[in-house]
Amino acid sequence: MKKVVASLAVMAVLLPTFSMNAEGKEQAQARKTATLFNVISDIQGDLSDFDHVLKDMNKVTPLSRALIMNGDITPEGQ
Repeated sequence: MKKVVASLAVMAVLLPTFSMNAEGKEQAQARKTATLFNVISDIQGDLSDFDHVLKDMNKVTPLSRALIMNGDITPEGQ
């Protein structure tokens, strides 16, 4: 009986670990098949902020494969 209880205790401790590994593998597989991209809008000619945003995007989504720019990138839309 003690062996059964000990075995169940060990399984209770290890089962969440196996579950997390399986979930992690599924998420990794999903990342391999998904395409990540960033979307920004209306830079308004502020190249300093644009540079800051690009660096932030690289930190947050280093696997991004595209950048979509909505709006204009020139000052005052000209």
